[in-house]
Amino acid sequence: MTSIAETKTKHNAPAINPWLILMVGIAAGTFAAPFIKLAQDGGLPSPVVASGRMLLAAIIITPYVWFAHRDELMRLDRRDLIFAMLAGVFLQTHFQLFILALETTSVLVVVVLLNTGPLWVAIIARILLKEQINRYVWIGLMVTIFGGMYIAFSTVSGADAEIANPLFGATLSIFGAIAGAATLVTSRSVRQKVSLFPYVWVVFGFGGLVGLVYTILTSTPITGHPADGYFWLLMLTLVPQLIGHSSFNFVLGYISATMTSLSSQMITITASIAAFFMFAEVPTIGDMIGSGIIILGVLIAIVYRNHGKSTGKVKP
Repeated sequence: MTSIAETKTKHNAPAINPWLILMVGIAAGTFAAPFIKLAQDGGLPSPVVASGRMLLAAIIITPYVWFAHRDELMRLDRRDLIFAMLAGVFLQTHFQLFILALETTSVLVVVVLLNTGPLWVAIIARILLKEQINRYVWIGLMVTIFGGMYIAFSTVSGADAEIANPLFGATLSIFGAIAGAATLVTSRSVRQKVSLFPYVWVVFGFGGLVGLVYTILTSTPITGHPADGYFWLLMLTLVPQLIGHSSFNFVLGYISATMTSLSSQMITITASIAAFFMFAEVPTIGDMIGSGIIILGVLIAIVYRNHGKSTGKVKP
């Protein structure tokens, strides 16, 4: 059973504009790093946060998936199931590195370096999926990455003594970006054939189980932590995980992995705004300059994505 929003043919656009859904995903994703930081401050260990957000999301949507999409789940072929499970492993790896990085460096540095994802997506998609990318998207990509790196290095160079290990945190963030890129590329190969909720149920469920195994193997206590930590884990599950990641998985059925990842660069700016109100983190001049460069890069890529010899793989 496929929802109206996902019904599409080669000639028909989806009932809901995927670019609108992408904006919803960006708005929800804005709160990922702040909510993780609040969960950590509330006493939850990083492995619990990373695995818990995926497991809880899978549990919450299980009744709907079972009653509305059970037949589709039963019809999943082995290849699609394997790719969805693989995406879950990549996503769990992304979360583990993302959340661990937040223990060692600032929210802004982690978010910015994680958002180098478009570069890795473009490289992986070009190699594995033979996805064609026109020169304007490449230009926008390079401009965006430059803006992100500008913010990151200006922040690291001015890091204060309260930041435990900014270089280690930055390194974890880069590897987290690569894992996130692998998630998007893997998802792209399946999402055009499988509707949203069955797909994310497999991804979240399997990835969460992998994270749970890791948590147990590392002897990390799952229960007995303060209630505040569990509250922010629930908020992380409902907003960035269910709304944010589900939105990104929806648009992957209509928009290329590179464009999806590139557009998500806006989270660098929106997360900075959220950090200002939630943690009184005041952006520096370097932050504002880098943010302006990021906006320019995203606009170049989106406005000119179909210019010249672009292929039909980048859908409106």
